[in-house]
Amino acid sequence: MMNDIPKTLLEQPKPLFFKKNVYSGRLYTNGKENRKNQLELMKEGEIIEERLLRSWSLLDEVTYLKALVRVLEGDLAKTEKRPAGFLSKLGVDV
Repeated sequence: MMNDIPKTLLEQPKPLFFKKNVYSGRLYTNGKENRKNQLELMKEGEIIEERLLRSWSLLDEVTYLKALVRVLEGDLAKTEKRPAGFLSKLGVDV
């Protein structure tokens, strides 16, 4: 058991982040590579255009769906004023 304890401070195990090419070094390298790849893609501009077109189409779709909901709410409000007519259209006896 006494053999497991280092005799000097130099022999003490270093944390991973002090060792080169271990965990933190790899994280740093991977992070640098990822950022470099992202910058290259942004320079091309294709992804940005694609995202803009996709977001514009989504905005158009949302606008259409909002208008459709308003129309349906209006129809529902009209039928609530005349529940008997609405229910008779559904085939329910009032």
